[in-house]
Amino acid sequence: MPGVNFYITTVVGGLSRCANRHHQSNKLQVTDDHVYSVVRVLHVLLKSRFHELVSGAYLILMQLSISVKLQPALCNQIFALALKFLHEEKVSQLSCCMVTMTQQQYMTHMDESVVQQLQQQPSLLQHLSTDTANRRVAAFLMAYAGGYVRWCASNYGEEAVAVKQHMLEMVAYVSKFLLQPLEAYAVLRNILETVCSCSEQLSSSELASWLPAVLEQFEQCFPDGYDRTVQYFTDAAASPLGDQYKPVYQLMGQTSLCKLAVSLADCNKTSTRSESDSGAVQSVHRVLEALQDLVEARSETTPHQDQREQLSLAHNLLDTCIHALHTHQVSRSKKDSNKAELCSGEDLIALKKASVERARADEQVAWPLVLMVATTCTPMLAIKDSTEWTLMEHQHDQQVPADESSVLLAVKLLHVLLARPTKAKKQLHQLLQSIGGPRRQLQLLVMLWGWQPYLPHHYLVTPHLQVWCLEQGLSMIQSTSGKKAGAAGGGAEKEEGLVQWLCGSSHPAVPSLVSALSLQHEDLEQQRNVREAAGRVLTELWERSSTGISSSDCSTSYTQLMRVLHQHSTTICLDHKSHELVSVVSSSCSSSSALLQCVVGAATLPSQPPHLAAVLLFAVSQLQHKAIFEGLLPSI
Repeated sequence: MPGVNFYITTVVGGLSRCANRHHQSNKLQVTDDHVYSVVRVLHVLLKSRFHELVSGAYLILMQLSISVKLQPALCNQIFALALKFLHEEKVSQLSCCMVTMTQQQYMTHMDESVVQQLQQQPSLLQHLSTDTANRRVAAFLMAYAGGYVRWCASNYGEEAVAVKQHMLEMVAYVSKFLLQPLEAYAVLRNILETVCSCSEQLSSSELASWLPAVLEQFEQCFPDGYDRTVQYFTDAAASPLGDQYKPVYQLMGQTSLCKLAVSLADCNKTSTRSESDSGAVQSVHRVLEALQDLVEARSETTPHQDQREQLSLAHNLLDTCIHALHTHQVSRSKKDSNKAELCSGEDLIALKKASVERARADEQVAWPLVLMVATTCTPMLAIKDSTEWTLMEHQHDQQVPADESSVLLAVKLLHVLLARPTKAKKQLHQLLQSIGGPRRQLQLLVMLWGWQPYLPHHYLVTPHLQVWCLEQGLSMIQSTSGKKAGAAGGGAEKEEGLVQWLCGSSHPAVPSLVSALSLQHEDLEQQRNVREAAGRVLTELWERSSTGISSSDCSTSYTQLMRVLHQHSTTICLDHKSHELVSVVSSSCSSSSALLQCVVGAATLPSQPPHLAAVLLFAVSQLQHKAIFEGLLPSI
């Protein structure tokens, strides 16, 4: 069928070319007329008895979804049409097509008719579940689960038993997949938001009969994703417009919370807990047990003896504390003070009684206990000038140096203290001081600025933590200004030296800011907050570097790149898919060989962290230039 092949390849190639031109010029190249002219032909292709035509239709649909933003109604019509004429031999191809379309087109729910078709033709869902490690299926599951809730509410809204049975079947299907915490959070959050939107069909009394069982099953399968969802609904219910979320939030509070996954394997102690103890009380007991272990280890050894064992205990303690913070609300009574000293035996006895009683009464983890944990762990940091600033994971049998373990410990401490930053100012200041001087502190902050959600320990480096790190870095850069009152005559030199150090071609500060400007997060508001904070730091660095760095140093710094990003920072922050960032940097590099050399040289530096090198290459991905390929080719 040469004519058919020519038609299909022409349509696919034309859509791809139009998409590339759209990214380069930021002008829409594919109109509604183009879309509907393509869609009209799909009916003929999909119902054909020739498999080549059906496969061609799937190819066109995938390229169409990549090239054009489609209306959800049109996507659902396409799904319904494709499922109506589904060939059993083409199940794998259609599943790939639907996964691609849901990944490219943000869909919170499929139409009820599409869900009904999927239920009547289970072969597609069964095929997807054969590859449980498929990382691309999360968007499909989110749209399918959202549509499934609406389908249940519409067909079984008044039959609580039937709704419970169908919802548990849906959760059981979703739990077959190995979802990452953020993916599980997106799916569960979408399910619960859809439940809230179906309040007319699902009353609060009916919800109470089946939703706790669904939440408990989801919690068992995806504890981290469940914790994130609890935090989201806690914040949403407390907002001025959060009335619609309160029924679901109240049921989440009544449901058994996440079991503590972190228990010390070597801990032989048994804690006397009554069966009536709440999850919050058990969390306090766990934290106190781990804290007791660390205090005893520190009191029984001399300085620098068994340092790795003590660091391991500190990590276990903070992991337990972090899990408790994610699971329960954190409060601090009016009688508590902000003072927290290193633990002693008497301190622990008094704190245990007060914290457990408060937890039993308030169902909350006591904030003074959190402060004491942080204050006890902070002096254990052993960071040196030669420390490798990384959070990359090591092999299980690989011995991690104490200073690299301290970097991860510092990030965990930041995560814990930033649960209540206004009440932990003293502890945050002590933490930064324990790391070392301004340059060491900036090394830690710079590492966290551009940490992406796909990297190890991403659950620690939240957008909230990144914004705090960016604001702290901005404050440190501003505080070095010679314009400050009382600054000595050498203040300007000090400022210039620090700015030159940050803007130097061998320092990861600017690449980390570029990574922050390209941050991808499912919560667009948090994503925008990180990008805007990164834009403020970049602007500050550019303004100081443009006056503080001599012309002879400009070729070895990021001044020109910062100027380009500063000029387009507003549009870059608003473009959640980072097309604007790529377009701006690529077009600027095409007209400036010096800028291109700077970006490629920074990406190929042996000392450049791999994820920052990838971000720099991503920024010039629209540019085809010999210098890029020459820079990436290994030297012979």
